Amino acid sequence: LYAVTVLLLTIINITLAALLVTQVQGIEVKGTKYSQKSDIVAWIEEDTLTNNSLYTLWKFKFGHYTLPVYLEDVDVSLAAPWKVKVKVQEKSLIGGILLDDNYVYFDAEGLVLKAGSEYDEKLPLIEGLTVKEAQLFEYLDVENQKVFSYIVKVTEEIGEANLSPDRLVWEDDSMNLYF
Repeated sequence: LYAVTVLLLTIINITLAALLVTQVQGIEVKGTKYSQKSDIVAWIEEDTLTNNSLYTLWKFKFGHYTLPVYLEDVDVSLAAPWKVKVKVQEKSLIGGILLDDNYVYFDAEGLVLKAGSEYDEKLPLIEGLTVKEAQLFEYLDVENQKVFSYIVKVTEEIGEANLSPDRLVWEDDSMNLYF
């Protein structure tokens, strides 16, 4: 009886110590370019059990979860037993438009990933797209959805040829470059 009691108390102590040590005290997010780290932390913490680092690791390695629309991939690991490290891969921006004095940047499917008053010179600004409104993390409502595949193809060709057009304009269902 004494041996069983000592064994049971030892198992309980080890379990409690493991639960206390693996209590998440911090989430470190790497790889963000346009999304907010706080949004990613909030997404991870949606599940109430993610306050345990071992559960969080198991969930993102073997469990089922739904990625936010702006993420391509997520890799979760432990920086310490009480600290979770999250490396994200965001969807790639392919271009932007100017809408109501704001720059709106989107991916290859027309999903708005970034918006603001700052112009990003690394991305082509597309003229001629008719868009009434743009909401962050929602798809642009354009007349012809094939415009996005044209933009992807044109930007790849421009990059390979080391060209830098002054303007990219969508007119008459085609992409026109002006130098």
